[in-house]
Amino acid sequence: MDDSVLISIRQWLRIANEDLIAAKRAIEIQPYLTRNACYSAQQCAEKAVKAYLVSQKTKVPRIHDITELMMSCTENDEEFKTMLVLGDKLTGYAVTTRYPDDWREIPLEEATEAVDNAQKVLDFVKGKLEQYF
Repeated sequence: MDDSVLISIRQWLRIANEDLIAAKRAIEIQPYLTRNACYSAQQCAEKAVKAYLVSQKTKVPRIHDITELMMSCTENDEEFKTMLVLGDKLTGYAVTTRYPDDWREIPLEEATEAVDNAQKVLDFVKGKLEQYF
């Protein structure tokens, strides 16, 4: 694999890690920033999956649907199907947490689950990419 692809994968994963840190911090402080936690959790998972697509030399679509992105990953690795339920749970936070007309109060328990799900997706993708590092 050429250096530019490795650099791109590392950048996607670095930003995914930063989003996960932001998500965790948002539910550690008071008042809890559950909306921000869910949005950052979604962003973490999205960027992690996009890192995998880069590793497969697949053009990264500019979409926020994690499930759709994961389905693209299944063309190279069927195991991504085990992550689809997490993609489904996280995808909605890309929009519903950002705009007032879609906004709703998100309970801390739901935000905590979103952060945990993002961690699972990130760990899964990192496991797939560890051969490159």
